[in-house]
Amino acid sequence: MKDANDFLEPMQSDEETLFGADSAANPAFAKMMQILNRTSCSEHTLRLKMRRYEFEAEQVERALEQVKEFGFVDDYKYAAEFAEREVCGKARSKRIARMKLLQKGIPEDIVDQALESIDPADEQARAREFLAQKLEHLMRNASENDFANGPDMLKIKQRLYGVASRRGIAYEVVKQVLSEHSA
Repeated sequence: MKDANDFLEPMQSDEETLFGADSAANPAFAKMMQILNRTSCSEHTLRLKMRRYEFEAEQVERALEQVKEFGFVDDYKYAAEFAEREVCGKARSKRIARMKLLQKGIPEDIVDQALESIDPADEQARAREFLAQKLEHLMRNASENDFANGPDMLKIKQRLYGVASRRGIAYEVVKQVLSEHSA
């Protein structure tokens, strides 16, 4: 017959059960899991974030290997999702996405692979869609402002070219959008 003490045996933590005893013994692993629970990030960014805390380098590297093994950190997956979001979601060029990924410490070969997965036609279509929306916005605001003789097309073109250059969108794309909307 079981007595009450049998039920008081030490239980494994959820972390030990899921990730093994080594992970529960490594406080750096627990901190990494807290960080990754809030946001996805690259291996390099995770290392930088872990520097804020006073863990030994060996603990951080061991924890990093564990989170990579479990699939919580994957630089290629991170780079592909980031590039897709930048190029197709925010209408930025592959060149801008590439620069941002390299700044985040993603290796160049992984960045190149991630950017290859984006169809240039999708990039161009999203850029054209963005510029058309921006042009309509500029035209609407220009007609509401102090332009007695209609919108100042030179100012609108300058603003559109400025927006496009900051996003890495080619000059030719802006020209096409302007010609389509002027006709």
